[in-house]
Amino acid sequence: MSRGRRVAMWVGILLLCAAAGAFVASRTDLFSPDVEDGGASPTPTATLTPAEPVRWTFTMRSRSRHDLYVGGSCETTWALRTTLTELETGTLAGEGDAVSGGPAVCDTPTAQLEAESIAVIVTGARAGATIRLVLRESGREPVGGRDLGGFANTLGDVELVFRDVGTRARTVETVVRPDGNLGSYGSVAVATLACRSGC
Repeated sequence: MSRGRRVAMWVGILLLCAAAGAFVASRTDLFSPDVEDGGASPTPTATLTPAEPVRWTFTMRSRSRHDLYVGGSCETTWALRTTLTELETGTLAGEGDAVSGGPAVCDTPTAQLEAESIAVIVTGARAGATIRLVLRESGREPVGGRDLGGFANTLGDVELVFRDVGTRARTVETVVRPDGNLGSYGSVAVATLACRSGC
């Protein structure tokens, strides 16, 4: 075989090998899942878990009394239990229904329609280890029902102050207010706060 034919043959073999290599390379994934990339590491994504809100179980039992100057009185009892949420700003809020303990106990019979429940909005604020709460009426059932003992009439004057609050606190609040020229309302409320979550 002449030298020129041998050179041509080797050139052809080399071209054939180069073409085969290029074909194989075009069909191969250089970064297959089982090959670890030694380059840049992925940046971990930070997940922020929101802080669990502080929730309190708030209970209040109240005994109220309406005394008339001309004589006679009516007494009622009420119980309220609800959940209050405390925000990071230190404010607290919640609402619930105060439920009557039964018909008013009066010195004289009465045929007036009595309220069976009173919707109450509770708001307040924390300052250090002290929590103050105020209450206000937002409705009642049945509509137009009377509160003969004066619970609703003293509700707006109640300020519950819980001191040295840890996970549980208790306070007692007494309110007396005049009923115009007719008499006076009085109530005694015993209230508790118990941490429910996030404390």
